[in-house]
Amino acid sequence: MVNVKKIIVTGSSSGIGNSITKELIKKKIKVIGISRNNNKSLIKSKYFQSEKIDLSELKNIPISIEKILDENQDIDGLISCAGVGYFGNLENFSVDQILSSINTNLLSHVILTKYLVPFFKKKNKGKLVYIGSESALDGGKKGSLYSAAKFGLRGFTQSIRAEVASRNITVTLINPGMVK
Repeated sequence: MVNVKKIIVTGSSSGIGNSITKELIKKKIKVIGISRNNNKSLIKSKYFQSEKIDLSELKNIPISIEKILDENQDIDGLISCAGVGYFGNLENFSVDQILSSINTNLLSHVILTKYLVPFFKKKNKGKLVYIGSESALDGGKKGSLYSAAKFGLRGFTQSIRAEVASRNITVTLINPGMVK
């Protein structure tokens, strides 16, 4: 990400999001880290701003992201890593687990993008990066919730890429396999 000054990273308190956040900070790129548990990451750096937002609670996203964008006009991109993994037979999940999975793994990315696209269109540039999963390519046993959301994220990124391509906004989807 050449010439990038400030990036929003969701899921910054653990996993892929935390690793990406630390790498960006090493490169002296300012990170606005969004996580539901901002105490967990323990990142102390002048290049890091922590924002506690539970992305499974969709109603919290508009106010929170609007505030972040108003206070940070120099945001160059989003790396959307937030996710949860519930694996098992569909009939064993509660309705709350189903909603949490789809909200976090798909709808939160869509809602964040809804606010970032006009922000980047106004600047005529921006970078949108989404962390999907190889589960977006091939559904597997006990992966119905996760695969459904990641297949949806894949289709969403393909569509949004076509919508914003003429505005100097890049859209990238990365589908990693299993990670620690």
